[in-house]
Amino acid sequence: MKRFLGILCLLFLLVPWPAVSQSLEETPLSTPLARWVFGPRVGVAYVAAKPNDWNAAVQDVYAAARYYLPVYSQIGLSTEQRIALGDSRHSFVFQELLLIGGIDQNIVLPEVNLLLGIRFASGLSVGIGPNVSLRSADSDATPTVALMAAIGWTFRLADFSVPLELVIVPLPADWMPTGSILSGFDFAVLQ
Repeated sequence: MKRFLGILCLLFLLVPWPAVSQSLEETPLSTPLARWVFGPRVGVAYVAAKPNDWNAAVQDVYAAARYYLPVYSQIGLSTEQRIALGDSRHSFVFQELLLIGGIDQNIVLPEVNLLLGIRFASGLSVGIGPNVSLRSADSDATPTVALMAAIGWTFRLADFSVPLELVIVPLPADWMPTGSILSGFDFAVLQ
């Protein structure tokens, strides 16, 4: 946990540097005060566990004559509200991320993430917030809540943007931490 907090502090110290390097002439003041964007997400998740431990945990809930791998697909939807920070093109971000994982292995692993963060004009974004997912406990699936952190980069195209996000969920010691790489596209709905 100390290592995770140290890495998170380092990220927050290094994140402002792209913003400092930009001059005021590069940031026109035509950014709307608030925007709402949404879009689909696809990706892959990795559970930091021994394959046999992961298989046993999944077998407790989804008993089947197969072997479950600790690498699985994710698909979902992201909605995001952005509020401009002053006269800059940086914005405060509140993101909701709904994911379903494991479909490639015939299992359903639902996950809900709520992120608070900042998105810089350069496209860099960082966020932190709660993650609600299911965990097996005595052949039953129970919800678990953990703190998650995300860092990403958004590439802007003509009418939409393409985010690339790394999400880390370091769960409590009695469960297995998860890392995900997600991408997709976003459309602006309300400006």
